[in-house]
Amino acid sequence: MPFETFAARLAAALDAAVEINMDDSSIAGFVVGVPDERARHAVLHDRISQLQGRSRNFFSGLVDDAVVAGEVAGDVTAEAISDMVTAITSSLARVSTQVCVERHRAAAGALKRMFDGTLMVTRPPVRGARAAP
Repeated sequence: MPFETFAARLAAALDAAVEINMDDSSIAGFVVGVPDERARHAVLHDRISQLQGRSRNFFSGLVDDAVVAGEVAGDVTAEAISDMVTAITSSLARVSTQVCVERHRAAAGALKRMFDGTLMVTRPPVRGARAAP
């Protein structure tokens, strides 16, 4: 099964978001702008609340699966991780409305690497040190 880990499942969701944005960038603009519009238009309030709940449930499901699989540190709550992922992906959606497709794809790629542990080096080089010949 190709999506056995949290990082792999999240990566697949991010890849899908990039593809959707390439096909129709107005969708991200709608998703980003709707919460503000909900406050101004009572008729949108209930429907948008349902959709936001669906998004939270999606990420909560991914996180819950990761907890069951033992992928999550025991001192962090599933709710905290779900909220973090929601915040990050919401911000990524906002960025996608402000930059070109290539930058959006690169940002999603960096996010995927953050979650799979390959973004940051474990020991940053010492400033001013020379590399060994």
